[in-house]
Amino acid sequence: MALVSFREYISECDETRMVAAEYITGKGLFQKWCIFAAASALFVQCRLRYLGVNPIAGTMLGGNHADLPILKSNKRLNGIVHKIGEGDLIGPESLVVGKYKGTEYIFAALADGRIVRIEGADEDDDDDMRWSTVIRTGEDHFLCGKGGPADTTDTERICGRPLGLALVKRSTVDPRATSKQQQDQDVLVALDTLGLFLITNIYHEESTAPTKRILATHANGDTKPFHLLNAVQQTPDGSLYITETSTQFPRRRIFYAAHDAHPTGRLLRYTKANGVDVLLNNLYMPNGITLSHDKESLIVVSGLQLLSYHLTSHELNVFVHAMPGTGDNIKTMDHLPSGEKLKCYWAALGSKCAAPFCLLHYFWNKPFLRSVLVSLVPYDALVNVMPKFSAFAVYDEQGGLVEVYQDDEDVTAPWLAEAEPLGKYIYLGSWWNPFLGRVLKEDLAVAYE
Repeated sequence: MALVSFREYISECDETRMVAAEYITGKGLFQKWCIFAAASALFVQCRLRYLGVNPIAGTMLGGNHADLPILKSNKRLNGIVHKIGEGDLIGPESLVVGKYKGTEYIFAALADGRIVRIEGADEDDDDDMRWSTVIRTGEDHFLCGKGGPADTTDTERICGRPLGLALVKRSTVDPRATSKQQQDQDVLVALDTLGLFLITNIYHEESTAPTKRILATHANGDTKPFHLLNAVQQTPDGSLYITETSTQFPRRRIFYAAHDAHPTGRLLRYTKANGVDVLLNNLYMPNGITLSHDKESLIVVSGLQLLSYHLTSHELNVFVHAMPGTGDNIKTMDHLPSGEKLKCYWAALGSKCAAPFCLLHYFWNKPFLRSVLVSLVPYDALVNVMPKFSAFAVYDEQGGLVEVYQDDEDVTAPWLAEAEPLGKYIYLGSWWNPFLGRVLKEDLAVAYE
């Protein structure tokens, strides 16, 4: 990503600073200010070049709107989120439910490179829940998961960082599956910094340990590997549709992609016969993906927007122009979180972006300000300056907002990435939190009243 090494960057920027300081000596006030401004501009450019960031004015499909979504404050999640596995279930970005021999399990993709299987997820006592590692997508390094949300230890490239998960039949994705037993197996497909994985024997009976295999590391015609595979959705014909959020920045620098604003994301399609093809280029940070209720389109999260991609006509349209927060994963559901029947979509939200003010919206058409911000503010601080939010939104079949479930006081579980129901509970995943959250549906129903 960087165009110069760190040492060269420091040397170059220090030289700019020292030359400017030496030249300022003995000059008049106006000249000093001019020299200072020029040196500052050079420093910003130097820093941006090192980071690989070149901010442009942001654009949204359907045009940029001046008005922000209006979000009414509520207390639907206040004080009811329980923390599960704090300190061990680190950054559970993606969740998927599987059923085996009458028992339901949750599979979670963690920040330390593990994919774990959680049992007892419908038990009333949090302590009755237990989990075990299915497999690691990378190496078992002592620093795995120790770098926090920004991966300050730079170990995701070693340990792996699984993001999207999908539970599918092996026959639909594995060209090597031969026997009927193999073809009927439930397997996981996982998106990681290292590629598209196939994970078998996920229920780990004694005679069959889990195995992993990379199905693809790059798209057909590409010479470079995937950069940031994020979410996956299977369609009835067996195809896997995949979002690649950025072809420039890794996950640990995702906020640079947001401030850079270049639409370098892609929509991909994997089939066991042809591998991975690129369907769409030039998308702004495509993230979560789900199949529409009529099974004719895909709903794709793109920054603040929800887009609709028609599987037959290949047209891309706006489904929701602006959500009240940055989007992450999205699920197609047949009921509201409270249990009431309704065909809808659950969209997890990260940072708040609603009236009267949104930092991301304010900077959207101001690339100069974003340049200064990115060049002068350390990455960790850049992440922390974003307003914390704990919420997920529910949209109906036509894209109308039904409700937003939010914690607007304690923000116990910020930066939600997924809301996954199982039994009496809804589980809340997040790339940010060092725990898995869960809420009782009954508590949501009471809050709704």
